[in-house]
Amino acid sequence: MSNFQERIVTMLHYMKMLLLVCVLSVSAHAITVRNLINQDGTVTKPVIEILGQAGVRIKGVEANSDWPPMQAELDSADCQKICDLIQGKDTRYPSYSWFRGDKTERWDMKYELPDASLKKILALVLEFGGLDMGATVSPPSKAFDGVILLGTTLGDFKQRVQFLNELVDVHQVKIGGVYILTGKRAFNEQEKKLLQNQDAAGLLLINNEKEGMEWVFNHEKSNALLKFTPIVINDASPTGIRATTISTVELFFDKVKPADGKRYLAVSSHIFTLYQYLIIKRIAFMKGYKNVSFEIGGPSLQSSERNLLRPEVKSAIALDNLARIFYEICQYKTLTGEYPN
Repeated sequence: MSNFQERIVTMLHYMKMLLLVCVLSVSAHAITVRNLINQDGTVTKPVIEILGQAGVRIKGVEANSDWPPMQAELDSADCQKICDLIQGKDTRYPSYSWFRGDKTERWDMKYELPDASLKKILALVLEFGGLDMGATVSPPSKAFDGVILLGTTLGDFKQRVQFLNELVDVHQVKIGGVYILTGKRAFNEQEKKLLQNQDAAGLLLINNEKEGMEWVFNHEKSNALLKFTPIVINDASPTGIRATTISTVELFFDKVKPADGKRYLAVSSHIFTLYQYLIIKRIAFMKGYKNVSFEIGGPSLQSSERNLLRPEVKSAIALDNLARIFYEICQYKTLTGEYPN
């Protein structure tokens, strides 16, 4: 190869790396509580629009012509009142709720609304100009004492490990260890197919989420992560139908007991980043870890298997996730007297 060709190859490689950095930097925008709640405790305009498309009216707020028929009405846009309604706790509308049932998985959800409203809810939740919850979220810091990989479906967990690979390989983020928070949930049909595609010879003996998370991490981790043997925080005896973010985060604090001054990165995905960050923040406060720092990051919905779900399922997941975010916000406010940052 001539010197000229070598310079061209070097330049192209530099441009590729610069593009990767720019993509992650542009996507670094993360939704915060202030995207949802104003300083006076009322919800923001995008949230009011989502409520309207989901059949909720706020007194004094003019309804848009494309909103579906009213299912519930509130006398103000107060955060706590909206929180109660969408969690099914408003006694005037006991059947109205955005929460999925305790025995329903996210991928089995649906919500009865007109197709046009479902599409607009998705756009408002996911896209820039609304809440922009479908974007990649990258952490501001460049060094962490540990990374917490939050458990999920196999396909989404694969994306989370690849996201961590990029942080470490491309963006030179330094980490001191890896924790996997998981449980023994049985696989859904999509996960079973993913495993079959990866294991044509039938050699893998993987039967549940915990075993799957460990296998995915070891299979997908980059060379920079080879030195890390993950510490698995396994909720083997959940009180509900399976381990949850709350139960596994509680176990993390009980087993790891992070010291004051430590900083951790939790890796989630797209719309779940704020919800899972708020869980960590609340539990850290409740367990007395006020001087331990946490940041959140995760890949975009575009790179996720959940992007392939039907619109009505994605909309139901989005509304359920918003209900859980508002629950965490209100719980934190009750505990501390102020809204979380």
